[in-house]
Amino acid sequence: GRVLGSAVMITAAFAGAMLSMGFVLLIAQRVRQMPLLVVSGVMIGYICSAVTDFVITFAEDSNIVNLHNFSGISWDNIRVMTPVVLVSLVCVFLLSKPIGAYQLGEGYARSMGVNIAAFRVVLILLSSVLSACVAAFAGPISFVGIAVPHLAKSLFGTAKPILMIPACFLGGAGF
Repeated sequence: GRVLGSAVMITAAFAGAMLSMGFVLLIAQRVRQMPLLVVSGVMIGYICSAVTDFVITFAEDSNIVNLHNFSGISWDNIRVMTPVVLVSLVCVFLLSKPIGAYQLGEGYARSMGVNIAAFRVVLILLSSVLSACVAAFAGPISFVGIAVPHLAKSLFGTAKPILMIPACFLGGAGF
């Protein structure tokens, strides 16, 4: 991170996210059983963890500290990450109505004019960009992305995207 810079770290993390997402989508096309798809996703996660551990083995000690905590984050990193996160937040807000329609099912969303294929691609890209920002600067803290939306949904008692989007952004940042 100190050698390459913030933008390259986000780009590399995004490339890794897209590569692993590509594997998940490739498997999803062939596997129709949900439990097998979940197991496949877990396997891909472990493969990514193994690659990370392999890279850590050859990394310098001063660079390893950046992987597991915020002590290595500088204001330059924040200056790079902030516009990426803000643009992603605006894009997610613009998708709040299609997300709400999609929550009611693909058929309903399609009848409301949502292009399902394009919608999925945009959601995957946005989630990968945001995950890349987190992974590039805070390390692999994936449990936050899993836990916070469920906690926010329980706290507010709703799944409406217009409320859940800021709740998840702020809750994830706070957590």
